[in-house]
Amino acid sequence: MNKEQPRYLSSPAPLDDGGRTYNIIYIAAAVIIGGIGFFNGGLGAAGGGVFLGLALGYIVKSFLVNIKWYRLRDIKFALPYPVQSQLLVQRLISQLTPMGMTVEMDTDGKPVISYQKVIYDVVFNDDGTFTLWWRKSFLRAVFCIDILTIIPNYRKAVVGMGIIAYYIQQASMEQSGKAPAPGGSEVWGAAAGSGIQASAPMGKICPNCGAPLADGVKFCGSCGSPVPAQEVRQELDQQPLKKCPNCGSEYQEGTKFCGSCGAKLV
Repeated sequence: MNKEQPRYLSSPAPLDDGGRTYNIIYIAAAVIIGGIGFFNGGLGAAGGGVFLGLALGYIVKSFLVNIKWYRLRDIKFALPYPVQSQLLVQRLISQLTPMGMTVEMDTDGKPVISYQKVIYDVVFNDDGTFTLWWRKSFLRAVFCIDILTIIPNYRKAVVGMGIIAYYIQQASMEQSGKAPAPGGSEVWGAAAGSGIQASAPMGKICPNCGAPLADGVKFCGSCGSPVPAQEVRQELDQQPLKKCPNCGSEYQEGTKFCGSCGAKLV
């Protein structure tokens, strides 16, 4: 049997249809058991048979979906480039928080994402891939009846994992070629621990959004975030500079906030 290749996502779409393919089971079970009831007891028995068939179909579908649900933990997603843990978490916070997700960092520096009462641990593998290990929140694990929550939870998982995996891959692409983050941030990916280090050409980028920064700025021109004393280095293209109408500092074309005073630029 061929081993499944790591997935690379082109969009944050759900991983599949959420088990809706199995809806045919409802129809088949209702028709078969309802038909048996009709031939043995008329319309009344047929109605009861249809109801019984739908219930049996739900049980069968839940069993099949439950298998797929646990197999989601084994799906490997491609990690194009090694990622810095600190920058990855910052990037995921800015991208996923507006979607209602909560992004935290565990003791190993790996992201932990919570979404609709399901928790996703990001597990980085040595082969340049990562997996998403889903787990239920404590309250859901204790008080929910599995047979009633398997299908809804699976649908949440294929949606949440599609979004999370996509933005991790995008963050990996954005961090390609950038120097390690300040403060001894962990590196996750194929190059971690291999002695491979990213180059650090001249210039600076914003650690929050990745936008290029001019020397000496205090605020990011793209997102407005304060710039720390130590920034990640990256080569900057030479572009014509303009002057801030508030303080007179120079800035590049397309900048939204002044890097010196933080004023919004038109």
